Amino acid sequence: MCEEAHRQVIWCLAALGQRSNALRHYEVARQLFADELGVDLEAETARLRSVVGEGNIDVLQGRRDHLTDGSDALRPHDGQHEPASATPPARNQSGLLS
Repeated sequence: MCEEAHRQVIWCLAALGQRSNALRHYEVARQLFADELGVDLEAETARLRSVVGEGNIDVLQGRRDHLTDGSDALRPHDGQHEPASATPPARNQSGLLS
């Protein structure tokens, strides 16, 4: 029952090009929270659903400058660190990380 975790799943599915699965997961989460807790999903989650529904790939790739509140809801994170770089760490001649 962690909404942030559901946002992470939605974001990851969409970022992997699985937009329909991401939208389906949103609906499953929405129904779960309504049935179990009697609440609606947070505005951040609804915004993410809108972005996924529109297919806005720039936002899904971490470009979220159009958001007026500066929310990090559209970019996965662990709450403490920035996402890992896509560039692998440098290795020396023996193959060890330098």
